[in-house]
Amino acid sequence: QVRNLTRTHRGQQAPALRGLDLEVDPGSCLAVLGPSGSGKSTALRLIAGLDTPTGGTVLLDGADMTDVPAEKRGIAMVFQRPLLFPHLSVIDNVAFAGRAAGLSRSASRAASRRYLDLVQLGGYADRAVADISGGQAQRVALARSLAAEPKVLLLDEPFSALDSALRSDMYALLRTIRDELNPTIVLVTHDQSEAAVVADAIAVLIG
Repeated sequence: QVRNLTRTHRGQQAPALRGLDLEVDPGSCLAVLGPSGSGKSTALRLIAGLDTPTGGTVLLDGADMTDVPAEKRGIAMVFQRPLLFPHLSVIDNVAFAGRAAGLSRSASRAASRRYLDLVQLGGYADRAVADISGGQAQRVALARSLAAEPKVLLLDEPFSALDSALRSDMYALLRTIRDELNPTIVLVTHDQSEAAVVADAIAVLIG
């Protein structure tokens, strides 16, 4: 839940996001729909803890997360670009969350295979990220976020750079993830048809 969430960037008078109120039911998928500049991505970054709100609060299971560091919120975010670590293999990208949590390399890799299998890339574990396609890279980024076992998964237009066939595949994959893991999802998009296909509810931001 977010209450009166507001963000004004340094040096700007007009807020990038003004007074946003949202409530997302556990295990549901909310699509946040709006044009460029309406504050959609800003809202996700504030929920994730990547930026600090100028005003308002972020609540998770009723607990105030507003001042909690991003890594302790139980929230993961997938961006429009995959942002994979180029020096790591596919499996080690997915295992990053486990390593950051203190697991050994072997233990974090073992735990990550479930998520690679879930995104249908189990056979790509040892490949370099330079040797996979854009659609596969976005699946790896999704697996890496899921491996952190977040309560909330934030998706910032993660399918917008894919062609229509790949987007359809990703929508099907998202349904599989919801069936298997039941995460709470907030998806930012400017595509009305995408919102209608993947979401249980839609919030509209008008810039």
